[in-house]
Amino acid sequence: MLHPVLWNTVISTDNKRLIFRSIVEPSLNYAAETWIHNPGLYSKLQAAEMDYWKRYLRITRLNRVRNEYIRSRLGVTKRVPERIGKNRLQLYGHCQRMSEHRWPKRLLKWNLQEDGGEQDSEHGRRTVWRRELEEEEWLNREKWREGLT
Repeated sequence: MLHPVLWNTVISTDNKRLIFRSIVEPSLNYAAETWIHNPGLYSKLQAAEMDYWKRYLRITRLNRVRNEYIRSRLGVTKRVPERIGKNRLQLYGHCQRMSEHRWPKRLLKWNLQEDGGEQDSEHGRRTVWRRELEEEEWLNREKWREGLT
């Protein structure tokens, strides 16, 4: 329960930012690189993040303050969904550089149709990665790192 901490005027804003980086953000990002993402999920993650920042600034819903204003006031440049996208790219590159016999790489390349099942092209893991990346882009590590920043 972070509510008493966020509304407490004795705790410095630097400590509240530290709480976000060490407790809230890791909780929101836990294993997120393996999730199948949709707009509803991104919306919920963004809402949880903005709820924290509003409480941090002691702003209630009655104040009717826009999220863009809060982010600019705090200097928040990257949102949680953007950080999750970066983590997904890191995991993908890591798996692609693995040898062929490693399970993470085998699972990433696994196609349900080969096993007689049906693959939902909209939600299949292979198509999710391929929508975001160009094939063989993971080989050039320098270019890969540039794409992550």
